[in-house]
Amino acid sequence: MNSFSFGKNWISFVKNIEKNTFDQSLSSFDDILGIIKINKGNFLDIGSGSGLFSLAAKKRGFNVSSFDVDINSVKATQKIKNFYYQDDEKWEIFRGNILDNNFLEKKFKKKFDFVYSWGVLHHTGNMYKAIENAASLVNKKGFFVISIYNDQGVFSNYWKIVKKLYNKNSFFKLFSILFHSPYFLFFIPLYKFLKKDPFDKRGMVIWNNYLDWIGGYPFEVASPLEIESFFTKLKFHLIHKNLVGKKLGCNEFIFRKN
Repeated sequence: MNSFSFGKNWISFVKNIEKNTFDQSLSSFDDILGIIKINKGNFLDIGSGSGLFSLAAKKRGFNVSSFDVDINSVKATQKIKNFYYQDDEKWEIFRGNILDNNFLEKKFKKKFDFVYSWGVLHHTGNMYKAIENAASLVNKKGFFVISIYNDQGVFSNYWKIVKKLYNKNSFFKLFSILFHSPYFLFFIPLYKFLKKDPFDKRGMVIWNNYLDWIGGYPFEVASPLEIESFFTKLKFHLIHKNLVGKKLGCNEFIFRKN
C-alpha cells in the first residue's frame, strides 16, 4: 500500500524553526487545558508529527513522551526539542507504531494522565484498533484528546480516491496538487481572511497543511456518533467536542476515562 510521507512534510515545516514562535499551537493547547483543568502530569503525544504539541505540553510543565511511526516525523520532533529543550530528560522521543501491541507492552510500563492524538489515528490503516490501543494508555481518570476526519459520505469517498491516486505516481500527485490548489490555496485562505479567522489555529502554514490533506493516505473517517459510541464501550465519557457539521475537516473530542 502506497502511503503519504507525513514526516517529509513535517521536516520541511520545522526547517526554519528559529523564525517561528509557534504561538498558535500554544494557544490551542491552552484552550484544551482550560477544559480539562490539569497543569501537570505525564503527557503522551501519539503521532507527534512536527512536535508542536509536544512542545506546547513541555512549555506548560508536563513530562512529555512523543512517538511516531515515521522516522522523519521523529526527526522533526527531535529538532523542535533540540532547539528549545535539548538536555531535558523529561521529554523523550522515539519511533513506534500504535498498532504494534508488542511495542506498546514493552515500551509503556505506565499510563498517562493526558494522551493526545490529533489527526493521526485515521491514517494508520486500522483506525479503531489504533484508537483502542491509544485509549489503553490513558490513566484512571485521565484524559484523551483526539480528532478524527468527519464522515461526509460520498465526498469522503471522493477524497479517499484522490489521496490514493496522489500516492500512486508522480503524474497523479502533480495533477491532484494543481487541480485542487485554487480552492485550498486561494478561496479558503481568502474566506478566512475576510472572516478574520486564523488559517490554522494549530500553527500550521498553508502549503504544508495543504499537502498534508491532499496526500494523507491511508484515510478513514467516522461520524461523531460512531466515535462517541466506541469510546463509551471503552469506558470513557465525553466532556467536550468541537464538530465541523457537514464540512470537510476533523471532529475534535475530549474524553475522560471512567
